[in-house]
Amino acid sequence: MADTVPSLGFPKFSLNESRFDQTTYLGRLKRCLDVTDPRTLFVGEKKLQESIKLLQQFANGTLPQGTTDQRLWEARKVKEAIIHPDTGKKVLMPFRMSGYVPFGTVTVVGMLLPAPSLRTVIFWQWMNQSHNAAVNYSNRNATKPTPTSRFLLSYFGAVTSAVTIALGLTTLVKRTKISNSSIKALLQRLVAYPATGKVYSSHKFSKHAFTLLNSNQISRKFKTWRHGFRVLSCCALDVASALNCGWFNTLSARYDWLENDKFPALI
Repeated sequence: MADTVPSLGFPKFSLNESRFDQTTYLGRLKRCLDVTDPRTLFVGEKKLQESIKLLQQFANGTLPQGTTDQRLWEARKVKEAIIHPDTGKKVLMPFRMSGYVPFGTVTVVGMLLPAPSLRTVIFWQWMNQSHNAAVNYSNRNATKPTPTSRFLLSYFGAVTSAVTIALGLTTLVKRTKISNSSIKALLQRLVAYPATGKVYSSHKFSKHAFTLLNSNQISRKFKTWRHGFRVLSCCALDVASALNCGWFNTLSARYDWLENDKFPALI
C-alpha cells in the first residue's frame, strides 16, 4: 500500500472503506451528505481526470511524495460522484446522486402548484416518474444484465399508478364541499404525497415478486456490497421523502443490500 501523509480530520485513506464510521447514525448521515453533495456537479474534466489518475497511482503504489489522505478522499469523492462503478462511464449530471435534489426540485415545485388542472397534474406526475426512472437506470447495478422489459414495465407501472392516484384525489378534492378555500387549496397541494408514496409501495411489491422468481437477482444481493459508496446514499431517503417519495423508487435498485441481514448496522 502506498504511503500517505496523515490529514487532520481524515482517516487513513482506503479505496473500499467509507471515510465515515458506518456503525453510528452520525457517520451514516455524514456519508449520505457526502454522496449527495451538489458541489461535485461543478467539477470540471481536468479535475476529474486528475482524481482518477491519483487513485490509480494509489492502487499501483506510485503516489507522488507528500500526497495527503485528504487529497485522496477528495479525489475518490469526485470520481464516485461522476463515474458509474460498473460501466466506467460518466453519469449525466441531472441523473447523478448529487444532482437528484437540485434537478428534482423542479418537479417537486410543479407537483405542489396551487389549483392544478388535470393536464397539469398528469404532466408533473409524468415528469416526476420519468426523472426517477432516469436516475434509477443511470445508477443501476450493471454487473448483471437486466432485461429492458423490466425497466419499461417499472416505468409504465410507476407513471400509470402516480397519474391515476393523483387524478383521482384531485377530482375528489375539487368535488368535496369545503367552505374554507385555504384548506381546500392545501389539500390539492398535498395530492402529490400519497400519489408518489403509493408508487413506491407498488414498486417495492413488484420488485420482491421479481426477486422470488429470478435467482440471479438473489445472487446479486451479495455482489452489490462492493458498490457501497453508491448504495449508502439511500440512507438519506427518509429525509428526501418528506419532499418527494419518488426518491425511494429511483434508488430501489441499490436498496437490496439493506434488506440483507448481514448489514443490520446500516439500516
